[in-house]
Amino acid sequence: MARSTDFFEVLPPQERLILLIFDGVAPHLLNTYYMQPRVAIVEDDALTRLTLASALRANGMTVVIETASGSQAVKEYDMARPHVALLDLHLGTGPTGIDVAVALRAKSPTIGIVFLSSFEDPRLLNANLPALPFRSVYLTKNQISDIGVLKDAIA
Repeated sequence: MARSTDFFEVLPPQERLILLIFDGVAPHLLNTYYMQPRVAIVEDDALTRLTLASALRANGMTVVIETASGSQAVKEYDMARPHVALLDLHLGTGPTGIDVAVALRAKSPTIGIVFLSSFEDPRLLNANLPALPFRSVYLTKNQISDIGVLKDAIA
């Protein structure tokens, strides 16, 4: 008599995954193997924001938020559910990138945070700036020589 595992073992890998998902055993496999990161971009410079979004999309990532406003990004979070946020440290008037990161982490403690800045040291922007959130990445914009640098920071 054939066992159910015998049937499973003869299926091609992609059909095994579909079978597992329909069986409810491992729906997280879709996220792990087949889904690209969902990215929020919060950058007050329109050209930089557009360039980042275009480069990430060209490399298979899904950009779910593109805004110059930190408060707008926080409002859009619940609908967009990004996995990672690329945040300019200095967003002009209003909340800083750190403020946005803290608000996003309050909504999702596991969201990845990547800060982009023209400043080598964030304290050059403001000596009283709070510490960067735990496990965030800080990149200066001149460090980004190619899309691979951003992809590594997002991963």
